[in-house]
Amino acid sequence: MNMPFHVIIVGASLAGCHLAKCLAQQGYLVALVERRADPDAYKVMCSHLLHPNVVHTLQDYHLYDSLVEQGGQATYLDIQVRGRHLFYPFNRQARMANIERRLLDPAVRHKAIEQPGVSFFPGAKVQELVYDAHQRVTGVEIQTQNAQTLTLHAPLTVGADGKGSAVAALAHLKMRTLENGRAAYFAYYEASQTATASQIWVIDKGRSYVGVFPNGPKVLVSCYLPKAHPAAAKGADIERHFDQMMATTLREQALGPRIGNVIAARQTSSQYRPKHRPGLTLVGDAYLSADPLTGVGCSWALRSAELLATSLGNINPGTQPSHLSTQQIDCALQQYRSRHAMHLWAPAYALAFVSTHGRLLTHPLLVKPASWLASKVAHRPLAAWVPAYLPHDT
Repeated sequence: MNMPFHVIIVGASLAGCHLAKCLAQQGYLVALVERRADPDAYKVMCSHLLHPNVVHTLQDYHLYDSLVEQGGQATYLDIQVRGRHLFYPFNRQARMANIERRLLDPAVRHKAIEQPGVSFFPGAKVQELVYDAHQRVTGVEIQTQNAQTLTLHAPLTVGADGKGSAVAALAHLKMRTLENGRAAYFAYYEASQTATASQIWVIDKGRSYVGVFPNGPKVLVSCYLPKAHPAAAKGADIERHFDQMMATTLREQALGPRIGNVIAARQTSSQYRPKHRPGLTLVGDAYLSADPLTGVGCSWALRSAELLATSLGNINPGTQPSHLSTQQIDCALQQYRSRHAMHLWAPAYALAFVSTHGRLLTHPLLVKPASWLASKVAHRPLAAWVPAYLPHDT
């Protein structure tokens, strides 16, 4: 069974769903393929810190207010280094948000699959990529949840299926890693008091970090440790070590009992796939997975989708996918890769440097003037001070 589309998107998480909705609004016929059958599925391993641009997108979707009512939390960052404070936004306005992915992912996905022009294939696994005689990707072969084999054809295929992308593996796209030598741990605790600020403590001279993110009735506590730390060793009793390490933080923050298990991630390094195939590109974590310490994952997933949608926006897709010019697509993809490198890859490299050179960047000669500058500009408009590489709304 052959099914023609303008674009096939594999992966229906934040990047894939946002891209599907944006392209469908531009007149594209989109196939959205998702291996998980449950439309309410969500990503478990995530700090779900949403930057101002994501809040703006959720407001455009008319989702933000309802998500906050369900337990989301408006917030800002309070980063504490050597007893000094750095804030983002600098004016301490709660323009960021903590919203659990169990709420966020289904809400965004339903907006995408309800968009006219989007055909949703839940519970479908990609078996093979389809190539033409010139080795250009022209579609995918999928197996549906009913064990039916379908061949979907499109001039453009997009891998939006995360850092372990099956599409990238089938296309033999290699991953580059900027190793940070750090493991991450997350757990939820009951909130016994209302808080606004999301606090991050830089400890052990920048080698370790602890974060507390208020999220309505719950609080997410995260910890980033060197892999050589005893608590990060494979086979360690993660639950016991985590509770012991967080004991002081939990007491000072007046948090209640832990909710659920501790979630561990051994691989938190920035990862990037620089090369793509003709007729195929990547978005979200499949393209660039940033160090979770920087808290830009959700923001950059949506941003990469917007960059690709903008690059394809100058093309008139027409009513017949077969009439879509591959030359125009190639030109748009070149624009997309250039924009992605400038807006996301360059800052990701800089943030990876910050993450791995904490000892240098927490030196008093840098911390003191940075804290002083932040206090002086705290009441100035945000857009006047935030560097262009930081995600913020304009």
